[in-house]
Amino acid sequence: MQHNDSTIKLAFQQSQRMDATDYIARSLIHDLKNHLGGISGAAELLKFDAGDNPSIEELCTLIMSATDNALETINGLSGYLHHPQVISDPFSIKEFFESQIPFYQACLGKQFSVNLDCETDKEIACDPIIFAHRCMNVVLNARESMIDRGSLNIKIANMDIAEGARPPYQQVKPGNYTDICIIDTGAGIPPDHLEEAINSNYSTKEHHAGMGLPLVNEFMRQHAGYLCLESTQDVGTKAHLLFPNS
Repeated sequence: MQHNDSTIKLAFQQSQRMDATDYIARSLIHDLKNHLGGISGAAELLKFDAGDNPSIEELCTLIMSATDNALETINGLSGYLHHPQVISDPFSIKEFFESQIPFYQACLGKQFSVNLDCETDKEIACDPIIFAHRCMNVVLNARESMIDRGSLNIKIANMDIAEGARPPYQQVKPGNYTDICIIDTGAGIPPDHLEEAINSNYSTKEHHAGMGLPLVNEFMRQHAGYLCLESTQDVGTKAHLLFPNS
């Protein structure tokens, strides 16, 4: 009986923690939606007052689009709290990244170039909103590693992984993959820190805890894929997001 009582008590405590987490999440969702609504409204007013200034109009449009995407993500999270499910509708990788390039450029700044080289137009099946956030995690990580200027290059291609493949693909199951390679010209990651960068709160900056790449790694594993890193110090880093082709 004592074991059963302890089990019931533990289950009750876990349930209480889940209820508290649920309440906090819902409160945060409510507050974030209010803040984002204010940002979007302010951007809309600024765009209206911009007159014939195309630069300001373009920035306001980006802000409004970004807040709309954030609101969609938050609404999706709100729906998930009620009815957990995984969205996996197929979508075109090429069209996806073409739509994201303006956001990457705005995030990096005009002193950085952003280029897309798409050798294949395969479709992948995952939640496009979450995928957008995970790609932005990689972009922000690249931005952190580049100081004043540089380039971000996105190359999408088919890749065959064979048995006993060379690093960084030695842990990848043999097969055919769609390789989304995001390349920066930053400071690079020391070879002995590559695994740490994927699996822990690693950052190249002092007093900075990086969660971006571990979140990307978790997302890829949820979709039977892989995150593989190649990096050369003072040259840059290649982040390979490998999605298996059925």
